[in-house]
Amino acid sequence: KLQNRILIPKLSSSQGIPPEQTRSVSLDLALTSRCPLSCRYCTVEKGPTRELTSRKWNEVIRSIAGLKSIELISLEGGEPFLREDLPEILASALRHARRVKIVTGGSVPSRLPDSLVFDPRFHFEVSLDGPAPIHNFLRDQSYPQAFHFLRACLRAGIRVRFRTVISRHN
Repeated sequence: KLQNRILIPKLSSSQGIPPEQTRSVSLDLALTSRCPLSCRYCTVEKGPTRELTSRKWNEVIRSIAGLKSIELISLEGGEPFLREDLPEILASALRHARRVKIVTGGSVPSRLPDSLVFDPRFHFEVSLDGPAPIHNFLRDQSYPQAFHFLRACLRAGIRVRFRTVISRHN
């Protein structure tokens, strides 16, 4: 059974952490383990797992925001776009954090409300590991989809960054 409370240890400068680094937190939220790709180095367990509902994610985010200000929320997976309730989770993240990003391989067709993706605090982070032959070798032949996603974001004026896994292949 899922607990409704999250325990966060109290940080102090006596633990060797300067006080200015304890004023806010960044959250990496793994929303799902589902993903259509089989990347060579992926460590995400692809078996069926129970996922939190968007309501539960909202409770988690809200409870942490009640304890500390949230600098950044990173919505990750697996592939977050496989969540039908991603717009609700993104809206909750934008209500409680200074900045929010969705990490994606760009391989799943997606549609999010313009009011969310054009929020100045939001950006996508697209996984791209090199030129097409290298990316395709590492990320399950997904370069065309990732490049199409990136191009669509840039043409629409949506902020985007790259995420690259460095390996001996790139």
